[in-house]
Amino acid sequence: MSLVIKSLDPSDPFGSQVTQFFAGELPANIETLGSVVDSVTAAFVASNKVRYGSAPNIESLFVMRSAIRYCVENNLPIRILCPWGSKKPLNCKSLDVAEVMGLKALACLQARVQKVYEPGIIVNLRIEDTSGWHLFAGQEGLRSASERYVKEFILLIQILGYNFINPLLESFFAEETEFFSFAEEVKLVFLDYIQETDKHGFDNIDTLPSWNRLQNEYKWSGVIPVEMRDFFRNQYDKMYDGVSMDHKNELLSRYFAEAVARIKFNATGKGDDWEKNFLQLNFLQAAPGTPFSLTSNRITYRPIPENMCRTCIPPWRGKGFVQINENEVKPKITSWFDPEIINFHESTLVFSSGLLSVNVRADQKII
Repeated sequence: MSLVIKSLDPSDPFGSQVTQFFAGELPANIETLGSVVDSVTAAFVASNKVRYGSAPNIESLFVMRSAIRYCVENNLPIRILCPWGSKKPLNCKSLDVAEVMGLKALACLQARVQKVYEPGIIVNLRIEDTSGWHLFAGQEGLRSASERYVKEFILLIQILGYNFINPLLESFFAEETEFFSFAEEVKLVFLDYIQETDKHGFDNIDTLPSWNRLQNEYKWSGVIPVEMRDFFRNQYDKMYDGVSMDHKNELLSRYFAEAVARIKFNATGKGDDWEKNFLQLNFLQAAPGTPFSLTSNRITYRPIPENMCRTCIPPWRGKGFVQINENEVKPKITSWFDPEIINFHESTLVFSSGLLSVNVRADQKII
């Protein structure tokens, strides 16, 4: 009779790793469920060529494995939430190879998971159109640029045949006027809070009417630390010429108000029955100081693997292009402020399937 080793608690996220150790020390049969969870976790965490940043710590792995185990036990696709922007930084631009490669990164994850778990993954791709209209309100050509980008991006997903990706627009869930009205209301409270704590610090935060409103009326938890504020303000300095501190604080307040509005209008993109049993995949690193509770199930991916491109910029923020060196072609991504862009050779690819087609810029840098 052979020895069988298994965890007494099937929900123990690390039970399979421990049983595998002892199965190696004392030859034995082990629970197959645990080995599937291990393999899916490894596929999601990936290597540092795919992942941006260090591997998740032990606390994050516990959360991720718990979500994966739930899906495997119930024979469900692994649930993944992935946010995506709704336009390029320049309103005259739309899809390029950065979007193609970002979607390919998701398809590669699907392939890795399906090798060990047939149901694969399901990705709810939250496209931030309404919050983008609110954040960049007043920008010339904003609405038409956003609508064009979103339409073409969803078309690209269909043409590529990635039916495991569900593109979910915020505007599906939240009526624009209501979203704007609520976000503007919350923005003013955040603005008071940020200005007061910028000036006087956090020592007497409980005496601030703005702080108490954020907690009690809008269910906000956690301070906005200085390192996070500075991170966003530095980003605004890169995006806008000569932006004032008042304007930066307003943009910062809008950003956090939109996070509250998404929850109010159920526009986060998370499935209604997901609860905590899902993973987050982002192409944008979490801002410094983001609470662990918001990042414990989150991995940041590169849109293009590191062996092709060391630069990591979210597809909707970056300029995707191809670099050509003799017969070698590599996809790349760079900032729209890269002075080399003016030397690129303009090129467009047509992606089509049946009656569907979409143009994708694939400008070339010849070296």
